[in-house]
Amino acid sequence: RCMSVANDIISNRLFEEVREKRGLVYSIGFSWRPYRLLSGGYCSISFLPKMDQVAQSVAQVKAVLRDLLENGFSEDEFQGSKGPLVTKVRETEKQNVFWVQLMEDLGNDASPKSVDCIRQVADHYDTLTKEMVLEVMRATMSHCTDNLSIATGSAGPEAPETPLL
Repeated sequence: RCMSVANDIISNRLFEEVREKRGLVYSIGFSWRPYRLLSGGYCSISFLPKMDQVAQSVAQVKAVLRDLLENGFSEDEFQGSKGPLVTKVRETEKQNVFWVQLMEDLGNDASPKSVDCIRQVADHYDTLTKEMVLEVMRATMSHCTDNLSIATGSAGPEAPETPLL
């Protein structure tokens, strides 16, 4: 649950710093996939940089992650991410698909979840504190800027080469 809140905080900070303030990318998003493929899950950052600013964009993404892990986040950032998440969970816990997803994690050998984790889900989110989220975020992601895999590519056809005259 702490990483779910951290996921939103990181996404919001990346959007604000890399897209809004610096205008380096057209879009950017952070996601954490828990208990899939790896025992702790994995994180990915997808962004669409301006072609002439790929290196600068990657450097800024790393700087934002480093800053979050070293200096944390504000109470406003925390509440701005936690509040909507609690509301969303209260709404989605009324749907079968929500419960199916929770039960799938229980059956996953890599998941540390027990049946107690799927009781009073929204209340569990509501009791999280900024300090708890920061502690978990640092414990799970402290190595991330040193262990990044970066893949770049083109979303469309390559520009035609200029013919030699």
